[in-house]
Amino acid sequence: MTRLGWSLCLQWSRVGMAAVVFLAAARLLPLAELGAFAAAIAAPRFLQNTTRAALSDMAVILPDRPGVRGALWVLALSGGALGSGGAALLATLLPDPSVAPARALAILPLVTAIAAIPEGALRRDLCLPALALRSVAVQIVAGGIALAALGAGWGQWALVGYALVAAILSALIAMQLAPPRALALPDRGDLAAVAPHLARLTLREAMASAPLPLAQLAVAAALGLPAAGAFQVATRIVGLADTLCLAPLRYVALPRLRAGAPVPPEIARAAAIGLWSSCGMIATAPVIAALVVPEAADRVAPVLALLAPTLAASALSMPLRQALVARGRTGAALSLAALTLALAMLTLLPALAISAGAVALAASAASTGALALWAPAAMRRAGLAPAALLAPLARGLPAGALMIGALATLPAMPGPALTLVLSIAAGTALFAAIHLVSRSVA
Repeated sequence: MTRLGWSLCLQWSRVGMAAVVFLAAARLLPLAELGAFAAAIAAPRFLQNTTRAALSDMAVILPDRPGVRGALWVLALSGGALGSGGAALLATLLPDPSVAPARALAILPLVTAIAAIPEGALRRDLCLPALALRSVAVQIVAGGIALAALGAGWGQWALVGYALVAAILSALIAMQLAPPRALALPDRGDLAAVAPHLARLTLREAMASAPLPLAQLAVAAALGLPAAGAFQVATRIVGLADTLCLAPLRYVALPRLRAGAPVPPEIARAAAIGLWSSCGMIATAPVIAALVVPEAADRVAPVLALLAPTLAASALSMPLRQALVARGRTGAALSLAALTLALAMLTLLPALAISAGAVALAASAASTGALALWAPAAMRRAGLAPAALLAPLARGLPAGALMIGALATLPAMPGPALTLVLSIAAGTALFAAIHLVSRSVA
C-alpha cells in the first residue's frame, strides 16, 4: 500500500470508528444521556486533540538531540498534567449526570501527551504502516468493548470506556513502537528553544478546534442535555462526512502543492467535493437522522442541516491554507482559526437564546464568514486571481441548489436506508451533470 493509502487508513480508522461507535450508541440511548456524555467529553477531548497535534508536530520538526528531547518530554508531561487537572476542575461545573464521566475522562490529556511524542517520532520516520495498524488494532479492541458494553446496558459509560481504552492502548503501543531514548535533563537553553514553538502550535490548534466544543458545552448549559445530545449527534455525522469526503483531499493536496502543482485545480476539486457533500447533507438530513436516531430524528435533522455548510467552508479553505503552508507562510492557518473563533463567539451568545439549530447555524455562519473575510488576502499572498475561487463557486453553488431542490421532490421510499442510497445516487448524478455543463459553458 502507498503512503497515501496508509495515511487514509490511519485517518479513517481513528475518526471513523469513533463516529460509528457513537452513532451506534445514538440508536440505543436517549438524547439526554447522549447529551450528558457530550458535555462530559467536550473539555477533555478538546485538550486531548490540541495536545496530540501540537506535541506530535513538535516531535517531527525539532532537532533530534537528547537535551531537546528531554525538554519536550518535560513540557509534555507538565502540560498534560495541567490539562488533566483543568479538565477535572471543569467537571465540577457540569450538570450532575456529566460530572462522574467527566472526572473519569479527565485523564485523557495526560495519556495523550505521553503518546504524542512517540507518535510524532513515527511520523517523522515515515512509519505510516505502524501508525495505521496501531490505530486499526486499538479501534477494533476499544470499539468491540464499547459495543459489548452498550449491549449490556452500560449507557454512557460504554462511551466513556471506549474513549479511555482507545487512549490508553494507543499510548502503550506507541511507547513500545518508539520508546524514549537518550534523554537528558534539559537546561534553560533547551527549554527556551522548545517552549515558544510549542506554545504557538498549541495556540493554533486550540483556536482551530475550540468553536464546536465551546458550542457543545454552551448548548448543554443553556438548552439542556437533550438539546446537547441532538447537537452532538449532528456534529458526529458531519465529522464522519468530513473524514470520508475531505480527508483524502487534505492528504493529497499538500504533497502536490509542495511539488509545485498549480493551486486553482486543487481549489476547483475541493470546491466541487465540499459543495456536493454539504448540499447533499442539507437535502438528506431528515433521512440521515431517521436512519441514525429514529426516535429523535425531528430534533437532530434541523441541527444537521444547519451544520452542514461547515463542510463546504472547510473544503474551500483547505487548498488555500495548504498552498500558503507549502510556501512557508504558516501564519495563515492561525489567522483563519482566530477569525473563525472570534465570529463563533459573537454569534453563539444570541443563538443560545433560541435553539440548538440556531447554534448550528451560528457555527456555519462563523466558518463561512471567516472564510469570506480571510480568503481575499490569502489569495493575494498565494499569487492567485479572484477567479480561482469564484469560478468553482459559480459552478458548484447552482449545482448544489438544484440538487437540494430535486431531492426534495423524490417520492418516499419503504425505509430510510433505501431512501438515503437512492438520494445519494440521484443527487450525485444530478450534481455532476450540472457541474459539467456549467464548466463546459464557462
